[in-house]
Formats: sequence, C-alpha cells, structure tokens
Amino acid sequence: MRKDKLVSEVLGDEAVLTPSDMYSQEFRRAIIGGYRPQEVDAFLERVADVVERINRRVAELKAQQEEARRMEETLRNALVTSQQLGENIIDSAKREAETLIAAAKAEKERMLLQAGKLPESLALEVARLREQRDRLRVEIQSILAAHAELLSAQTGGGETDRIEVAAAPPEIGLAQGDDEEGAV
Repeated sequence: MRKDKLVSEVLGDEAVLTPSDMYSQEFRRAIIGGYRPQEVDAFLERVADVVERINRRVAELKAQQEEARRMEETLRNALVTSQQLGENIIDSAKREAETLIAAAKAEKERMLLQAGKLPESLALEVARLREQRDRLRVEIQSILAAHAELLSAQTGGGETDRIEVAAAPPEIGLAQGDDEEGAV
C-alpha cells in the first residue's frame, strides 16, 4: 500500500506499523471467550508508540515548516530593505549630482561675469599702450627729422629728398597688413 510506504519514509523502517498490520492482526482467543489481554495490550502499546512517534515527527515537521516560513519572511524583508536602501542610495547620488551640477553652473556664471570684466581692464591697458606708441612715434619722427636736417646741412642739401622720405615713415611699429586698431 502507498500509505505503508509513506509511513516508512517518514519514520524509518523500524517503526513501521501499517494499516494492513492493524487489520490483519489476529489475537488468539483465550480459553474462556475472548482475546488474550496481554497480546491486545502489547499490540496497543506498539500502536501507541508508533502514533507517539508520528505525532512527534509531525510536530517537528511543523516546527521546521514554521522556521522555514519565518526564515523566508526574514529573507523577504531583508530583500525589500536592501532594495529600498539601494534606491535611497541612488536617489541620494542623483541629488548630489544635481547639486554638483548646479554648483558648477553657478561657478561657470561667476567665471563668465569675471571674464566680462576682464576685457574692460584689457581695453584700458590697450589704450594706455596705444598712447605710449603714439608718443614714441612722434618722438622718433622728430628725431628722424632732426637727423635729416643735420644730414642735409652737412651734405649741402642734395640728398634731402631721400632723407625726408626716410624721416617720415608711414606707421612705425606696425607690420604690413596690420591696421592701427589691431596693433599694440
């Protein structure tokens, strides 16, 4: 019978008491009308022992099942907690990244504002340098003119035209192709 096999799998072969054992158990009749009480008592003790083992095994299995259920619940809670923690970490990292990006944008704006001030100071420096260039040009032209007069006085005025051309160069300090605005 299938039930016999199940009982032996759960309890082991030494404690097997099958339903067919119970049905087929024959008690000898006592001389005076009935079963022998010692055999009936022995059989009932054997049945009681088997039932007691079955009950203990069932209790153990229920306890194991309850422990497994609690463990499963604990693992499920741990999984949910770790998932929430992971999501919190990701959210925190996103917020921190957004904060860093905002700070970088603010720094960029600040740098652009400072860079906007820089051309004004450079413009003042360029204007100062142009004034110096113009003064130098005038000084050099006057020096060249004075030298041209000295040379013409010494040579008798014959080479004055050539010296005057040299005395008034077009734009001193400018390379060819440069305009006055681009030169410093």
